[in-house]
Amino acid sequence: MNFLQKIALEINKVWNWLFAKRSELFQMNYKDALMAHIVIDIMQNSKRHGFKYCKLHSLDPIHPVDNRENTIRATQARVNKLKPYKAKLLKKRRLSKEDLSKYLPSATYARAVPTSEGRYYTFEGNGRIAALKQIFTPDDNIEVELDVYYPRHGQKIRQKIKKLRSMHGME
Repeated sequence: MNFLQKIALEINKVWNWLFAKRSELFQMNYKDALMAHIVIDIMQNSKRHGFKYCKLHSLDPIHPVDNRENTIRATQARVNKLKPYKAKLLKKRRLSKEDLSKYLPSATYARAVPTSEGRYYTFEGNGRIAALKQIFTPDDNIEVELDVYYPRHGQKIRQKIKKLRSMHGME
């Protein structure tokens, strides 16, 4: 892949992310601008990324999903959609990216960065993860397949995420 193709791919990733967030654009504020900056920084400056199974209850969102009417409704709709499949999914214990796409369709995969404490900050798919957490308890030991990014400057990214979470009263 040449340089221009790489740039086009990165622009396409950012555009797809923004398009997926279009319903939230009119409610955005300075915290959302910081979040967008963090997400773009992660996606542009990761040395690698790949799919990995992570414990559902080891995932911490970079922003709340219960602070806006539309996100609350979307999360509740996801919970309602999952309820009939709880027993089936409990038997699996590991929800693949295909399972997530089947039961909780989205334009993107759930994405995360590792923290230094063996946990993960999710920066994409937070509503889906929140719905799963309402269905499954920590004792269920559910794992979900995430696209995990490894930024070149991981400590710097984690500091920015902690700042954003603190701004939202999550730290």
